[in-house]
Amino acid sequence: MSITLENLPSEFEQFREEFRRFLNLFENKLQPEEPQEDLPLTIKEASKIVGYTVPTLYGYCQRNAIPYHKKNNRLFFFKSELIDWIKQSKIKTRAEIKEEVHTYLTPKK
Repeated sequence: MSITLENLPSEFEQFREEFRRFLNLFENKLQPEEPQEDLPLTIKEASKIVGYTVPTLYGYCQRNAIPYHKKNNRLFFFKSELIDWIKQSKIKTRAEIKEEVHTYLTPKK
């Protein structure tokens, strides 16, 4: 369909509506997503997150080596706690170790 002087106002109004919809979509994409609620996970779900087998997780729980919660003889885990637990085991790079040594050996003024 070609645009003529007669249909120009309606075409322009249609364009404005489409542009408003596009702006709404764009603005919604820029909005930060609401954080997902940290729901309790079963041991099978936790096993998928951390990459260990279920029996290994039971062993870690028995030794209190992993964060978990127990309610009515059932184990529950939270994703945020599991991720924090994994992050605690970070191995330092050589550059980080050298920097620590340098900081430690540099005389204090």
